[in-house]
Parts: sequence; C-alpha cells; structure tokens
Amino acid sequence: MLGSNSSDANSQTNALIQEDLYFELNTQISKTEFQRFIDNVVTPRFPDGLTIYDAEGENGENVKVVSLFVEDNAANHNAIQEITDTYYQQFKTTEVVEISNQDDLTVSFGGDEKLIDSDRDPELIQVDLFFGRDISGVGEVSEQQFQSFLDEIVTPLFPAGLTVFGANGQFQDDSGGVIEEQSKVVSLIVEDTETNETAINDLVTEYIEQFQQESVLQVVNEDITVSFGRDEDLINSDRDPELIQVDLFFGRDISGVGEVSEQQFQSFLDEIVT
Repeated sequence: MLGSNSSDANSQTNALIQEDLYFELNTQISKTEFQRFIDNVVTPRFPDGLTIYDAEGENGENVKVVSLFVEDNAANHNAIQEITDTYYQQFKTTEVVEISNQDDLTVSFGGDEKLIDSDRDPELIQVDLFFGRDISGVGEVSEQQFQSFLDEIVTPLFPAGLTVFGANGQFQDDSGGVIEEQSKVVSLIVEDTETNETAINDLVTEYIEQFQQESVLQVVNEDITVSFGRDEDLINSDRDPELIQVDLFFGRDISGVGEVSEQQFQSFLDEIVT
C-alpha cells in the first residue's frame, strides 16, 4: 500500500492540498544522510505517507522532491516549517523550496469513488495515480510486470498518452516503524467525463487485484490549463504578479532519427531554458 496506514484508507476522500518540498542536496549531504532525515524528521510528522522523487536543479545539483497530501491547517503548516528549519540547521543549507498547491484537488485511496465533476462541456484535468510496488509476503512488482500493466491495461484505456515517474513511497506503521516502498506515479491529462472516471476505476481495481494491493492513491486536479501547442495564452497575467507552477513535458524521440540524448537535452537547458 502506498500513502496511508489508516484502516479506513479505502473509503477516504478529503479536501486536501498538495505540499511539495524541494531539498537541494549539496556535495556534503549523502543519500544515506538524507534518508535518515526523512526517517527521523519528516515521516514522524506525516506518518500517513509521503512520496519522494529524484530531480536535478538548474545547475545540475541533486534535488529531492518530497510530495505530501495534507489537510490545510495550522498544525501541518507548522510541521512543514519545523522540517525546513531542521534541514537548514542540520545541513547548513539555504535551499528548500516549498510549493503549496491549493487547486481544486480531490484525493482518494480507494476505487469506485466519484472523484471527477463531469461537466456538460468536457475540460482537460490532471489525474495522478500512485502505484505502490510491494506485494505483501511475496516481493515486489517488477519493472517488466509494471510495464506490461501499462501496455495491456492503462494505455488501451488512455491511448492519447500518459507520463510515468519513478518514485519512493514511505509511511509509518502502527508500531512506529518506517515502511519504504518503491512506487510508480502515472500522470494523465484527460477530459472530465464519466467514461474516463470509469476507466480510471477499472485500472485501479485491476492493479489492486492483480498485485494484491490494499489501495492506490488517486489525485484529481480540475483547476489546470493545458496546451500541446505554441503561442497560446495559458497564463492569466495579474496586475499584482504571483508565483505559479508551469510543467513542461518534453518528448525525446526524433522521428526516423533516434532520440534527444542526455547531453543534447542538458545543452538545451543550459543554453535556452536557464
């Protein structure tokens, strides 16, 4: 199971927000030290679960992204402040970025729930599915098994495309022990229709049954703007500017040639984006 150790997780649908913390790992911080920080500082404050991603900063430095889905209250905000303060004090760094997503999020750990507000005029929304890979008492879902699940179940239901992220889930069990679990996050940009909601419920049910899971974390964000083209007005420019989040998904296949190499993409980042 990924994301919650609650006994009623399968029926939980709350109005939550997403908090993403970006931790810069300088050369003095080892992966072991960072994992110890997660185990001793972050997980005890958010025992129901968190997801960790590997990333790179603009100058090529290692970055860890910790994603949390929490209630929007003072206690959780204070806990996040304690985490960032402890990170600064422990590692003498000034680079922790917090991004709070208070959009129209719906979060569930179960299946067959009404997560999507189906409009008469369909609009694009974002659906993120968090798949834990541990199989209780057996082992884990292999890369090959998960790819087969994508090829045979998910992609036929959503042939227009999907994006897959590798991640690690973590939560604290009832005895206080820290449980770590490799996971996959599948991100979909789909129309908010009943057909798509049924398809999501079907693939979640299939994963739970096929790989003996307790739950799959599902996050629906209906407050997004999406474009696959260029020269479109996606940003509502306010008189008083505010920070927003923009995600760009770059495909790397070059038709009939090969693919954009790591070196080519890094050069693109260095010379154009940065």
